[in-house]
Amino acid sequence: LVRITRLVRLCRLEVFCDLMVMVKGAIGGFKTLFWAVILISLPLYAFAIGLRETLGVFAEEGHGAELFVNVAESFFTLFRCTVVGECTDHSGQPIFALVSNEYGWGYGFAFCIVELLMTFGLFNVIVAIFIENVLAGAKTNDQVMKRQRLRDQTFFASKMAELVGVILTVVNEHTEIDEDLPTAPDKLLQSAAHVHITPQIFEDVRQRPGVPEIFKDLALADEDTFNLFDTLDVDGSGTIDLGELLEGIAKLRGDARRSDVVALNFKMQKMQTEIREYFNASLGMMRATRHGKTRMKDMDLEVISNSSPHPGWSRQQTPAQYGTV
Repeated sequence: LVRITRLVRLCRLEVFCDLMVMVKGAIGGFKTLFWAVILISLPLYAFAIGLRETLGVFAEEGHGAELFVNVAESFFTLFRCTVVGECTDHSGQPIFALVSNEYGWGYGFAFCIVELLMTFGLFNVIVAIFIENVLAGAKTNDQVMKRQRLRDQTFFASKMAELVGVILTVVNEHTEIDEDLPTAPDKLLQSAAHVHITPQIFEDVRQRPGVPEIFKDLALADEDTFNLFDTLDVDGSGTIDLGELLEGIAKLRGDARRSDVVALNFKMQKMQTEIREYFNASLGMMRATRHGKTRMKDMDLEVISNSSPHPGWSRQQTPAQYGTV
């Protein structure tokens, strides 16, 4: 039992990844294979019964009829001829050629029809469905493994620690600082907390050996890694800090999901609502300001009118128009 457990652990290595995919794909195709056997056996069984009732009565005469003496032998003979492709008697002569020459070409014609239907119709459909199910099983297994990686926080932390270590190495090379990097992941992250990554540093990091494999293990798409700096630079400052790096890569992992699209739609709706509320508030403030200015203007005119030296004066009239009082 211990040896079997060790063999199972050995199969988890990356070198056996393709083998495990093929094994799990074949296991996923067993159901299709079972129904394929049933689908092939039914027409062969019906044809075997017909040959038993017609050729079986001539079994003593030979010429291939002896191979259809009962239903079991008749079914096995048809299975050999249609599925295996080995359609000869004990002496190596073709069975249905002998039967057709001796008992009529109707048997040969019936065999040709069955062979065409089985080979070009049923077999091709079964093979296509089987291959499709095997590929679907392998794809499902790949998706399950990817989903497990996305949910594995320890795996994500270890890969991010490797990436941060490469970044600190490149930063020390650019700043010409010769110091040993800490090995503990928490101390490594503390050392990188004050680091600001420039586009030149990030491009140098991306070209380092092992970094593409880290991005692949983190389930980052290849097309996303080319403009990854612009994607991670959320505030547009021209540099990336540790928080932007960790949060951005965590959001970019895996394929786009329906929840991402729905969350983005909700955020856009919330942003539109906030913009509309801000616009309405600004419009109300502008109207209130305009109304206040109009009232102040009216009040100024009223003050000027009340402070005039003659009741008949107005804003457009001057004392010279009325003469001397």
